Amino acid sequence: MNIPHSQVLRRIVLAYLCAFLFLNILLSQELDSSIIISDFQYPDIHGIPIILDETGENTYYLNERNPEFISDGKINQVMLDGALGIPLGSYFLPKLLPKSSQADSVKNTSQIYYRKGDYDYSDLGIGLKIESSDSGLFSFQGFKRSPPQLYQNSEDELQNYLLSFERIMNNSNLGVSILYHYENVNLPVNFPNVSRNVESFHGGLRMDHSWDK
Repeated sequence: MNIPHSQVLRRIVLAYLCAFLFLNILLSQELDSSIIISDFQYPDIHGIPIILDETGENTYYLNERNPEFISDGKINQVMLDGALGIPLGSYFLPKLLPKSSQADSVKNTSQIYYRKGDYDYSDLGIGLKIESSDSGLFSFQGFKRSPPQLYQNSEDELQNYLLSFERIMNNSNLGVSILYHYENVNLPVNFPNVSRNVESFHGGLRMDHSWDK
């Protein structure tokens, strides 16, 4: 059986291309070890989780030493008071992944977080980091969730937006954060008129100063 030269050449090119892509993927994984799978989904909140739904939006975290109290939360410089009764799971923001070790000269980095599920469930997040020439770091994180329509209304949603700025000065470190939070959800319990509608603004300031000369 004679195979045309064009098909032989095509198979050789495809074989070289597959080998090149395979080796390129292996080398990129060896060079950049900064990507951690848990960064894409699980929030870093200390406490005993009380999970009330499958998306984590209605998850409360109890204090590990005193479980009768709800744990406080912290996002950059913003402190979240657990005594307000708002579940910390509703303040979810996708993590800003660290910059690759091969991109030291890159000043601006961006990322997109997206998940799609059944019953019109979807998550969309964006992130942006900008490094300035005067040791300043500007970051923006945005997140919007459309919960499953199995027990939620089409108007229900969750939105979080975080704006932060940090700068290293001579003997001081300055950090400022502003957080906007909005949610309109129905709790996944079998009771009438059980909903939570919250709109809140949060701010935080941190300044570390070294008195050593």
